[in-house]
Amino acid sequence: MSRLPALVAALLLPAAQPLLLGTALSTASLLVSEAPARAQSSVDALLEKARALQGKKGSEQEVIKLANQVLAIRQSADAYSYRANAKFALGDKQGAIADYTKAIAINPKFAAAYRNRGIVYEVIGDFGRACRDWQMAASLGKADAADWVRAVPITSIPKPLP
Repeated sequence: MSRLPALVAALLLPAAQPLLLGTALSTASLLVSEAPARAQSSVDALLEKARALQGKKGSEQEVIKLANQVLAIRQSADAYSYRANAKFALGDKQGAIADYTKAIAINPKFAAAYRNRGIVYEVIGDFGRACRDWQMAASLGKADAADWVRAVPITSIPKPLP
């Protein structure tokens, strides 16, 4: 009688192998198909953390870290914008302009990025670029940006080069 279970196992094992292999392949396929959803969920969570920290003094480095983690996964206009805000708060004006520009390249209708880049241009004294960005932001729905264009003195705007 002790040989019967071994015999049954020997007979069933070859039949069970395809079943086990099929189950393993199905599980692996399911895990691979869920990977993009998990990555998106991770990106969303990182962006939410960065958004929640926006404007909180002392959180700029954490926002930059979170944005960098998102950008390591995929390009994101929001991540570039959050990172730009943090860089500006830290005094890195050129870094902020570069990141707002990247955000705009990803999403050309990102009105807040135009408005914020315009603010940085104003701070560095480039009133022409500031006004152009604010005009673009206003045309995309940021009404407050139009007010800023009107507030810049005409004498501050450099004449275009020939």
